[in-house]
Amino acid sequence: MRYPVTVFFSIFSWILSIPASAQVISQNKNMPNEVSIAVNHLDESYIVVGSNINNLYSSADSGQSWKEFSIQSTFGIGGDPCLNSDDSGIFYYAHLSRTPGKKRPEWYDRMVVHRSLDGGQSWNEGVGVGFNNGKMQDKEWLCSDGNSSSPYKGNLYISWTEFDEYNSSDPDKHSRIRFARSTDRGLSFEEPVVVSDMEGNCEDDDQTVEGATVAIGPFGEIYIVWAGNGKLWMDVSLDGGKTFGVDKVIADLHEGWTLEIDHIYRSNGMPFIACNPQTGEIWVCFSDRKEGEVARINLLRSPGDLSVWTTYNVGNPDMGDVFFPNVCLNPRTGQVGVVYYQCRGKKKMQVDLYLLSALHAPSHQTLSKPFKRPGKKVFFGDYIDLDYIGKSFIATWTSFEKKKLVVRVKRAE
Repeated sequence: MRYPVTVFFSIFSWILSIPASAQVISQNKNMPNEVSIAVNHLDESYIVVGSNINNLYSSADSGQSWKEFSIQSTFGIGGDPCLNSDDSGIFYYAHLSRTPGKKRPEWYDRMVVHRSLDGGQSWNEGVGVGFNNGKMQDKEWLCSDGNSSSPYKGNLYISWTEFDEYNSSDPDKHSRIRFARSTDRGLSFEEPVVVSDMEGNCEDDDQTVEGATVAIGPFGEIYIVWAGNGKLWMDVSLDGGKTFGVDKVIADLHEGWTLEIDHIYRSNGMPFIACNPQTGEIWVCFSDRKEGEVARINLLRSPGDLSVWTTYNVGNPDMGDVFFPNVCLNPRTGQVGVVYYQCRGKKKMQVDLYLLSALHAPSHQTLSKPFKRPGKKVFFGDYIDLDYIGKSFIATWTSFEKKKLVVRVKRAE
């Protein structure tokens, strides 16, 4: 059900500003994409960014300067980088495997999770997660429980999609959402569980269940969302990830989670989720397109009662399609930030940040100057990312400049 923004806010205003240039942190020419970022919230001097395939960028001075290097694994590295930092300051880096001796896509037979104890300067060998008789494991995401009132404080969680056989049209082959937890801060993971009650196909399309992300409630509740079969799904665990309940539909997807965007290799509107550790408010963002309209971002809010959702529309429909949304909540302010690409005209785009706070009217910040879309022959990745820092946010994305992809980072004003 859709509610007007005036339920919670009496004023809606646009604040558009032309930003100073965001910082380029990638110096090589390997066309990096699919960026992820994490801040050490015990000492926010330390920030780490990752990008495909095995690029890492670390800062020890709150993002003023960056060191670029690559990470290695005996399992190989197949992409889908994801970073997280827990309540003790440990950084975690997850990625797909590229298992030696196998061919694509069979080499994506597990995820690998590394950890760093020195602010992202060095990383352990990593542990494999999710191997299951050679089935393909894909699109993982990390989340850690740092809530002081949680009995599961310190746990690390990972969610992902399993394919019986990737890209198969066999009706007997299925996809499902899986989940695993670590109770020793990433040194090992327990046997995974299956979360999704309804399976999808294996064609990596709208009928595939995919894009699972996780958020933690005040008392260790685990909320997991994903897309598939024309719906946005949610499930909940109340025992630290040992078991999950019954899947609930929280939104319809009019076009599905795949979105066709002009001059973009591929795009999606997969969901991301955040939770306020003090109030228990849950926030979910995703992109969707109704017939005859541009792609829009929906930001859903639940006060914690999963039968009640408020919808906020994000992005300027007069500018063009909006895609690759990601959401973060700053627990110090209660403010929610959504970063996304906004199309401009036929061939350009920019990066915007939508800000929503109980104390102020919604607003937007433009993080990047317009840049050319990379076209259908350049893989642009599947997501961008943000984290909170101080009382604001810091975002990372891929930009197409001078016929190459670069990784940029910018802290919100």
